[in-house]
Amino acid sequence: MRYAFYMEDIDARQKLVAKVPKDLNPKNYNLESMKSDIEAMIICQHIVNEFNDLMIEFQDESLLTEFVRSYIYEFPAGKSTKYQLMHAENFIQGKYEKFNNNAGWKTNQSSKESMIA
Repeated sequence: MRYAFYMEDIDARQKLVAKVPKDLNPKNYNLESMKSDIEAMIICQHIVNEFNDLMIEFQDESLLTEFVRSYIYEFPAGKSTKYQLMHAENFIQGKYEKFNNNAGWKTNQSSKESMIA
């Protein structure tokens, strides 16, 4: 759905991942639509926090889950700027393994990580 790029916010001293849509549709690529995405991320963060609280009750901290913070960056319009707005998330260093996708695919269904995903 999106292209992802490494990005640094020099003022905030923060490493980020910037994301822009592969299919640039002006009807869906606007500040109001992007704010709705951020709102959904905030709701997801709340759900993750509740999940983590339950895992701590069961004394299994290996199942604690992190959730990225999401931002919207606006850039000045210019001849070389196709994307004036960008989503950005905090950059998390490390190797990533995919455990599922939105189409229902799952890997190694018996692993803890796959069950969490």
